[in-house]
Amino acid sequence: MKRQNNEQDADLRHSTASLRQADPVELPAEVEARLEETFRMIRSGEAAEKPNEGNKPVKRNSGRLSRLRRGVSIAAAGVLLLGVALAGIAFASPSFAKSMQSIPILGGIFSIYGDRGLRTAEEEGFVQPSELSETIGDLTVGVRNVVFDGTRIALEVFREGEGPLYNNGDLNRPKHGMLEKVSALYGQQILYPSYRPAGDGTVLVTMDYALGKELPDKFEVSLSLELEGADKPFEFEVPVESNTPKTIIEQPQMPKELVEKGVVVDRIILTPVTTQVLIHLRPKAEDTEGTFVHADDLELFNIIYDDSQREYDMLSGMGEPDSEAGSNRYYQFEPLESTAELLKLGFAMPGEQDGKPYTYIEMTIPIPSDF
Repeated sequence: MKRQNNEQDADLRHSTASLRQADPVELPAEVEARLEETFRMIRSGEAAEKPNEGNKPVKRNSGRLSRLRRGVSIAAAGVLLLGVALAGIAFASPSFAKSMQSIPILGGIFSIYGDRGLRTAEEEGFVQPSELSETIGDLTVGVRNVVFDGTRIALEVFREGEGPLYNNGDLNRPKHGMLEKVSALYGQQILYPSYRPAGDGTVLVTMDYALGKELPDKFEVSLSLELEGADKPFEFEVPVESNTPKTIIEQPQMPKELVEKGVVVDRIILTPVTTQVLIHLRPKAEDTEGTFVHADDLELFNIIYDDSQREYDMLSGMGEPDSEAGSNRYYQFEPLESTAELLKLGFAMPGEQDGKPYTYIEMTIPIPSDF
């Protein structure tokens, strides 16, 4: 153990020396906002320990408790400050990022730029490292980290060098090295990728799978990235493996009002990263009473609730056009809190001929005790 500690100390001294040689940088706007919030926390802790004014009585232990509370809040803010600052500088400075490789990062891409589910993946250790990279001309691009919970795929894609990877300006006149197009496949199955900026030379790529076809727990994503200035796409076979717990609710009991409209909730999949809802509309051939809703008229509310009225935003949604076989719908929401006991879905559709433009139907689903 002592030898191990000595080796770690030596690595830390070497990395610290490298950091002193890092280039001065400008932090991304998102990181600056996080830093300002952290400083506000520290200033609040200082304000809380102002001396008692006038002759107001003070309990004997109040000063010690105040100092303790202030120490705890400043310590917590300090950890956040260090994590955000190191991560933010690493995005902006390649030399700094290289120096940081031997030091544990406090707060990575997913925790700083991701949504609630991706932050949970980072916090609970579900992020899987990747070391894929390719160089075309003067551009080097790679995939650094992966999240996959069996439902949702998220990739950290980076480009070495200075300047933004995400084009936040004129889409018709991208600068050299900017990302122009992302494609993703599992075999011949389209995975519908989207992406957003996550620092200067990094983007977060998230994707959904095609309707009606489940993905295996372990496979490879065929990822294609087109950048301005590269004469061909960067192509990677990215290994992904589901490594999160999963709770599946099959065919929950449907309210009578939804049954009459031909709406069926087939499955709900709960993970620490995503809440997935699969729905189908029954075919018109089964509509003996003429009450089924048309696929274009059905709307699942973009917020779901639990029994404590906590809100969970929709992350994505897709639907098939109406056909003789019916129509499938697929939705992803933020992950539920572990204390949730009920899930509430809200549906909107045209009402009857009574002057009401829309009918709202709520469906309540019990959450299994093993969630």
